[in-house]
Amino acid sequence: HIKNPNTYAHQAVEMFCENSTSVVMLTATPIQLGDKDLFTLLSILRPDLVHDYESFERMSEPNPFINEAVRLIRSNATEWQQNALANLITAGKTSFGAINLLPNPVYQNALATLLKETITQEERVKLITDTESLHTFATIINRTRRRDIGEFTVRKPETLKVSFTEDQATLYNELLKIQANILRQLHGDRGLRFMMTTIMRQASSCIHGLRPFLEDILTRRFDELGFANGDMGDEISEDTKEYLSTPQIIEAVKQLLAFTETMSDDDTKIEELTKAIKNKQSMPNNKVMVFSSFRHTLRYLYEKLSAHNIRVGIIYGGVKDEARVILRNRFKADRTQEDSLDVLLFSEVGCEGLDYQFCDCLVNYDLPWNPQAIEQRIGRIDRNGQKSESISIINIITEGTIDCDIYDRCLSLIGVFN
Repeated sequence: HIKNPNTYAHQAVEMFCENSTSVVMLTATPIQLGDKDLFTLLSILRPDLVHDYESFERMSEPNPFINEAVRLIRSNATEWQQNALANLITAGKTSFGAINLLPNPVYQNALATLLKETITQEERVKLITDTESLHTFATIINRTRRRDIGEFTVRKPETLKVSFTEDQATLYNELLKIQANILRQLHGDRGLRFMMTTIMRQASSCIHGLRPFLEDILTRRFDELGFANGDMGDEISEDTKEYLSTPQIIEAVKQLLAFTETMSDDDTKIEELTKAIKNKQSMPNNKVMVFSSFRHTLRYLYEKLSAHNIRVGIIYGGVKDEARVILRNRFKADRTQEDSLDVLLFSEVGCEGLDYQFCDCLVNYDLPWNPQAIEQRIGRIDRNGQKSESISIINIITEGTIDCDIYDRCLSLIGVFN
């Protein structure tokens, strides 16, 4: 959260670091050990050591060769000794390595071990530890890898693809067509799909949940909505107001709003969710976490699940910390308790700060496009302390939407859910 130096969060942490005797930084998000984000973090943590990007790059120079040497030693593959030795020698030839590695007795000992004709298993294990300690940031960064924890839970992802009903498809297509016409008139065709991203994601997530807000969306009154928009800013120009007042747009919006009054309430996506939740209620651990990026979706799910007599709570950015703790405790409570919750709904922001390893089932009602955001969701239950042998990750996706495109073309291919 502080990788951007231009944010107040970054400036606040920098102020704390400057006025503290000791500092520990913690993150559960994987970070790359050779990029500018890491430089930003280390320059706050150790400005005496990492005072500019040039010094960071110079310090980083030996690390790719050290990392490769560690990988080779771990692998125990053919000619691992020679190849690991070559990488360590190259690390020592870098400008930073020549000054800091060559005089280091651990480095010299590693070279001597790799030059031996035979290396015992015990020596190879010690060599891994010694070589890892040569990483130039080893004294200020400690990484706990999955393999270091020991046994971990198996992830069992399942993707349920549903189709729009006829009425939903009509609403979806007409809504996007009106939005596209408005944006095309205001901005031309250039970047149209990019400007449409947010409304496409909102509609993919929950088309029924958008119905109460359609008039606001189509007339650009974003300040009255409970979620962010990415299509246009909240400031509406006079030209925009004038265009939105044209008979053509007014008539199109009126027709669409009239259609929503008579359209069917059938919703295949919520049916799949309800089925999955009710199925889970027959199991010893009946708890289910449901995630959505959009508040309109969360409101809709809360109403629908409550109507099915499912005990449900909701946590999003606007819920105060004390209330979140109370909801978490109700969710953790045994199902026999009167105020126990069976399902807890979460926004992206709502999932931070508290852990839920007592739950072993998570539903993605819509999908963030950033794999790290998905990992953040899954990390609420796939963590140290999880008692179940496996956790269930259910993705519910509507075919023909942008969510489905992102899932098929990207997220499923990189195995983020596994």
